[in-house]
Amino acid sequence: MGYLHILFSLIGIVLLGVITSYTDIKDRRIRNKHVLLGALYGLALALIFLLPNYEILLHYFIGAIAALISGVILWHLKFWTAGDAKLFTAIVMMTPPFTLFTAIPIFINTLMPIFVFLIVIMLIRLRYEYIKDAVLDTLNFKKMGKSIIGLFSIMWLVGFTLNYLGVHFTFAIQLVIIISIYMIVMKILGRFSIYAMITITILRLIFDKSIFSYSFMIQYAIILITFVIVRNFIIEISEETFRKKVKIKDLKKGMVPVDKLVIYNEKKKQQIVEILTGTRGLSDAQVITLKGASHKGMFKQKHVYVQETLPFAPFILLGVLITFILRGHGIILF
Repeated sequence: MGYLHILFSLIGIVLLGVITSYTDIKDRRIRNKHVLLGALYGLALALIFLLPNYEILLHYFIGAIAALISGVILWHLKFWTAGDAKLFTAIVMMTPPFTLFTAIPIFINTLMPIFVFLIVIMLIRLRYEYIKDAVLDTLNFKKMGKSIIGLFSIMWLVGFTLNYLGVHFTFAIQLVIIISIYMIVMKILGRFSIYAMITITILRLIFDKSIFSYSFMIQYAIILITFVIVRNFIIEISEETFRKKVKIKDLKKGMVPVDKLVIYNEKKKQQIVEILTGTRGLSDAQVITLKGASHKGMFKQKHVYVQETLPFAPFILLGVLITFILRGHGIILF
């Protein structure tokens, strides 16, 4: 991996990042043509500069596939939009393979500035009620018990998998992986996840003797405390602070309602339509339907709460530039 590869990669990444950041901030859209050109550019650079070193080229393709899979999973979890997932994959494809999974440090270096930004905004908008709800949620015995068992079991599976693959990450990266996988499993399996977690926990208690060591207890405590802070005090409070009240007549395409919206015919005592939105927000047709229903008296609410969406493209650009500066490492190195 030479300096020319790094130089041409940076030029392409900055160009793609600036263009997609502009469209993401202005229109809340990342266009497929820009992402596709970036991905093809990255693929061409890899074939030009990495051949005939087939081992590094294999690392490149493994990293690209891992970025695509993780991007799609995060899209299904509504962490970001499909456009963000595609942009993230394209950026990883344009980045020289510093490590086997270059996507991980890029993702971490994208998350860190986002968390800093969210925390600053949250502190500005913070209210006592939000802190009270977060503390009560933390003290919820059922939720805390599920977190203790879930993280305990996922921590074992992640450690076993990484050791089997011979891959070594810093503790910070492992922490991000463990928490992310836990949230993904809980989202996919739902209420059935607890049974799988209990089974794995019992197996770990039987076969893993390292859990009785002082170092394990410290690591587990750090993971559990970090998870509680992220879930209860960052994610949940940010959902409260990043919402605004909008009049029905002022609704626009792309706005994301916090709750589902139901249009109801009181004369016939039946529900006409239930409007659900994903990360893309309201469509033109849904906005017209809501305004028409409001005008006819079939939608009684005069206001709705909408989520203030965060454009990810500028943060992805910042994250990959930080990765270049740190030569493939994440911001947190411990």
